[in-house]
Amino acid sequence: MKSFMFTLLKSRTAIVSLFAVALLSFTACDDTSSGTDPYCGDGIVDPDEECDDGNAIDGDSCSNLCLVNYVCGDNYCDPGENVANCPQDCSTSTCGDGNCDDNENSTTCPDDCPVTPVCGDGTCDEGEDSTNCPADCPVAPVCGDGTCDEGEDSTNCPADCATTPVCGDGTCDAGEDATSCPADCATTPVCGDGTCDAGEDVTSCPADCTTPPVCGDGTCDAGEDSTSCPADCPVAPVCGDGTCDAGEDSTSCPADCTLPPYCGDGTCDAGEDVTSCPDDCLPTGWTCDASWYGDGDCDCGCGVLDSDCADSTDAACDYCFACTASGDCSTYVNDTENWLCDVPSSCGNGTCDAGEDGLSCPGDCLPTGWTCYAGFYGDGDCDCGCGVLDSDCADSADTSCVYCDACSPTTTCEAVVNDTQNWLCEVPAVCGDGTCDAGEDSTSCPADCPVVPVCGDGTCDAGEDSTSCPEDCVPTGWTCTASWYGDGDCDCGCGVLDTDCADSADTSCDYCGACTSDSDCITYVNDTQNWLCEVPAVCGDGTCDAGEDSTSCPEDCVPAGWTCPIGWYGDSACDCGCGGLDTDCTDSADTSCDYCDACTGSGDCTTYVNDTENWLCEAPATCGNGTCDAGEDGASCPVDCVPTGWICPGAWYGDTACDCGCGALDSDCADSADTSCDYCDACSPTTTCEAVVNDTQNWICE
Repeated sequence: MKSFMFTLLKSRTAIVSLFAVALLSFTACDDTSSGTDPYCGDGIVDPDEECDDGNAIDGDSCSNLCLVNYVCGDNYCDPGENVANCPQDCSTSTCGDGNCDDNENSTTCPDDCPVTPVCGDGTCDEGEDSTNCPADCPVAPVCGDGTCDEGEDSTNCPADCATTPVCGDGTCDAGEDATSCPADCATTPVCGDGTCDAGEDVTSCPADCTTPPVCGDGTCDAGEDSTSCPADCPVAPVCGDGTCDAGEDSTSCPADCTLPPYCGDGTCDAGEDVTSCPDDCLPTGWTCDASWYGDGDCDCGCGVLDSDCADSTDAACDYCFACTASGDCSTYVNDTENWLCDVPSSCGNGTCDAGEDGLSCPGDCLPTGWTCYAGFYGDGDCDCGCGVLDSDCADSADTSCVYCDACSPTTTCEAVVNDTQNWLCEVPAVCGDGTCDAGEDSTSCPADCPVVPVCGDGTCDAGEDSTSCPEDCVPTGWTCTASWYGDGDCDCGCGVLDTDCADSADTSCDYCGACTSDSDCITYVNDTQNWLCEVPAVCGDGTCDAGEDSTSCPEDCVPAGWTCPIGWYGDSACDCGCGGLDTDCTDSADTSCDYCDACTGSGDCTTYVNDTENWLCEAPATCGNGTCDAGEDGASCPVDCVPTGWICPGAWYGDTACDCGCGALDSDCADSADTSCDYCDACSPTTTCEAVVNDTQNWICE
């Protein structure tokens, strides 16, 4: 259907000329109507109209017949336009994008297509000329010398071979202006042509000027350039301009970067320091102010040892502002690695810090399962029968025990302590004797082994709650205030389902302060997982939110680079040649295409669409276009497929036999030695090629 519609559009110029008079009288009648019937020119797009802009200008994007005009040169590859008939709108190649495209080479785009010169490879590379490599670089036409030489035309050298301007072809050519050819060079802005012209703005023409240019938004908008907004429109480096720009070096651009060392080359050269060139002279990992490094003071906590420090201890520090504003380096800096910060001990943080022990901070310093007095652990004596091996014990044997009161007041520990696991008692357990013996616990003998809540043991015991012991009683992932968990109110957006919520729906929420400052939980909380927040859909925030699509919010829901009409993206048909893969395509092959009007109006997608990247267009092979296309060879199209300098019959090039003495290296030759030759008729009919062909450059006769 799309192809059919665009076929009609392509021919509508003729239709307009045939029916102009009748339609003019009909339109005039409608324009003066005082009734409510729709008419062309009422500013409303009716079902039988493609557009309706009020008929102010007939030559703009919407004609006075309410039909859409497509204009080559409006920066949009419209249906019916392609690389061949409108390259300025439909070309997909961009020199400088890092990809060596089919129509780029080392001459037209050295930044994308660098080559290593090889004399005799059939290509006149950079650094080769007609003097040092005549085989590759015969004297060739020079584009720009004012003469349209043989092999030059208006396509490959418009400077020398410019065609005679044709007024009315849609292009404002050199020599045409608004006076001599207003049809092509009209200076009056056209609202709706896709370009925000001078004199148009978001108020007068929102169709073209949706967002005014903002310097610093990362986009080089119309009206911005490297002078008015260098932040968005940086000057692209040009190899050969005499300046070693950012991104160029002695490898990628030796012509510009053979200068002495410079800041940014990764080496701290003589004359550079952390002040003049921190990029080169700061050690990797340095996190403090660049001027602090090597300033004569030992700065600590900066991620890397300061060159001013006498050693790596905290005692060597002069300043430790990176760790604390108090100046107390000994507390806040690591003792032996002074480039690291230490957090002062804090009981309850889960770590047994320096200065803490089992008595002062049992929650952090006592191992799980310790049943004896906290002060016994790590007090210098091996205490046994305490449920866990004491850190003071030399080993786990009962012979290491100093005390075993946890098993029996006897001093003969061997009699009441397990032989090889001295943290266990061997006295028969008697429930009710007031001792929580080995084998007894709070379940089997609560009379002897009552549960003693230990905050930090990972269990929310009786008597503990989210306020008194949040580390045990608040679930992992809870991000709200600990006291909110289990306080009787259903708190939402807290990362974990609140135990107070009747279910996980947003309708159960009492509070949603974690998501929004107001009480509108339904809007800001996930419908079925009320522990998650939802941001309301905002067109223009860069995210294609739920409820948004390519029609309602194209700026968020259409991928960057999409060049086709917005309504085609995600319309259930696979549209190809649109600069980005359509979400409707099953894969990126040309066989998946439903439509390829962006490449051709013929509907022949397999011919005009790239085989494996169906968002790109391909021009059919054309002998004489300067490219050896698929299906062309030296016999069928020598002008495109035979290298410069080849003097033998075109069919010999690439015919599987190594032909020598032909002025350029044959692609069939294994190498350039005379021993690789199969034939050398160009030098002599003899079959002994070594006698008449150059030893190392077999395309030259001797």
